[in-house]
Amino acid sequence: MQEQLNHDRVIAKLQHFADSIRQRKLEKESLVIVIGDKEKSLKEQISVYEEILEEYYTFFEEILSR
Repeated sequence: MQEQLNHDRVIAKLQHFADSIRQRKLEKESLVIVIGDKEKSLKEQISVYEEILEEYYTFFEEILSR
């Protein structure tokens, strides 16, 4: 019983983290739209950041599906 509760708690924390990553990615995409072409350097930085977040999100999705 206790093991199942711990498992559920870990899954919930991982899901929350994955959701947080998804939310940040959406925020950064919105920022790119607002910025437009005015700040190309910033857009490139955001793009790299989004790639990193996507990798983390994929990693945690794989963990959750196990």
